[in-house]
Amino acid sequence: MGSAIRKLFQNSIVGVKRSYFFGERGREVGISFPFLIQQFCRTSRYYLLPVYQWFLSGEQIKMNRKIKTVDREGFTLLEIIAVLIILGVLIAVAVPRYFGIPQDAAETALKTAVSELNARENLAWAKWRADGLSDTVTAITSDLKGFTVDVVDVVDEGNYLLCSGSFNLWSGSFSQQADVSRTPPTDDKPGKWAIITFKD
Repeated sequence: MGSAIRKLFQNSIVGVKRSYFFGERGREVGISFPFLIQQFCRTSRYYLLPVYQWFLSGEQIKMNRKIKTVDREGFTLLEIIAVLIILGVLIAVAVPRYFGIPQDAAETALKTAVSELNARENLAWAKWRADGLSDTVTAITSDLKGFTVDVVDVVDEGNYLLCSGSFNLWSGSFSQQADVSRTPPTDDKPGKWAIITFKD
């Protein structure tokens, strides 16, 4: 760059000297300030162009560096916090449901067993009303596939029409159990089994 500027001034002075000694049409002319400016402008266009191009190349490098810097930007702190909050909410909702799946399945199975007991009660009541035959509560609760009904606090266990109280319903497939109760039948409706509470 320094050599280009040095050549610029040298050629300007040479051009001034040539114009002074030879002039236009062989006549000598005087050196004036406007003449110096004119001569400087004539010679500068050949030497300032590389300087201008060099300046533009430097600006282009800066622009490329800025673009690369923008490309390397990561997530902001606010975005990271938002993602962590969303993950926390999802974990708080999903984890309890995941661990509660076995318990829900066991409770559903116990409810199904109680529904089976009520279906047997309906059949026994229909036989009693039709033929006067009465089954025992033991006959109703026996052979309940996968489940066992144990007596806890029962009145008149052997009497189908009067037997009432609480029983324990459990299964060997899971630890969840249920306290169930039986309401004796009447002339208008059959006996009914109901879950009192679930327990481990």
